[in-house]
Amino acid sequence: MEVLRTPDERFRDLVDFPFSPHYINIDDEDGGNLRMHYIDEGASDGEPLLCMHGQPNWSYSFRKMIMPLAEAGFRVIVPDIVGFGRSDKPTKRSDYTFARHVAWLRSFIEGLDLKNINLIAQENKEIKIINADNTFANTNKHPEYWRLIGNVSFTVSYTHLTLPT
Repeated sequence: MEVLRTPDERFRDLVDFPFSPHYINIDDEDGGNLRMHYIDEGASDGEPLLCMHGQPNWSYSFRKMIMPLAEAGFRVIVPDIVGFGRSDKPTKRSDYTFARHVAWLRSFIEGLDLKNINLIAQENKEIKIINADNTFANTNKHPEYWRLIGNVSFTVSYTHLTLPT
């Protein structure tokens, strides 16, 4: 699979985005690997809170939520879905299938060894991807991976959320 990679200097000096990049190599489902970017903030032993962006966004869309959630005790993990942000971008439209997005997310979650995940999804598509995978991420078949699933609208201010103590 041929991929494009946006140079890191394109992400310098972004407003309100002081987060260090983290990368993990995942199976591209075509005999190679893809580099997937993610933000990882908060206590390493905190409850994992996985924030999934929608299309055409990237992790930047969660920039104002990350620190308040981390300060509330969560380990906040915000990946850039393959094809977006700092993650690799396959060059062929045919590389972007629903099945591959499911597999890429599964590979990401397994690679970080995440369990009891609290999920915030920006769009319903991310929840569909998670529930589509009958071998891993289906919330009914594998409840050990998923604790809480929520969908957010960015038209609602995050400051009105009540965070668990």
